[in-house]
Amino acid sequence: MSVDITTIKGLTKKLALIKLKKYNSLSQVKEDFDEIATEFIELNTDDQQVIEQLNCAANYFNLLTEEDFSSNDQKKINESLAIKSRFTRELNVVLVKYRKELGLL
Repeated sequence: MSVDITTIKGLTKKLALIKLKKYNSLSQVKEDFDEIATEFIELNTDDQQVIEQLNCAANYFNLLTEEDFSSNDQKKINESLAIKSRFTRELNVVLVKYRKELGLL
C-alpha cells in the first residue's frame, strides 16, 4: 500500500469511526483494531515509528476488558471511551507524520 493522501484520509476516517462507534463487545473492537493495525503495517513495514506507535496503541487497547462493554457503570463507559480515544490518537501520530512528509501540514 502506498502512502498518499487518499490512503491517509481513508485511515483517518477509520480511526474516527472506531472512536465514535458504539461497540457491544471487546471482540468487535478487536476486529476493527486488528484491521486498521494491518493496514498501518502494510503502509511501511520498514518504518520503526509505525511499529512503535502500533505497540503503544496495542498497550492501550489491552486495557479494555469485556466488562467495559457489558456494564452500565458510567465510570467504566467513560474509561473505555478514553482508552479508545487514546489508541486512535497514538495511530494518528503516524498519519500526521505522513501528511508532513507529503507537505500537507
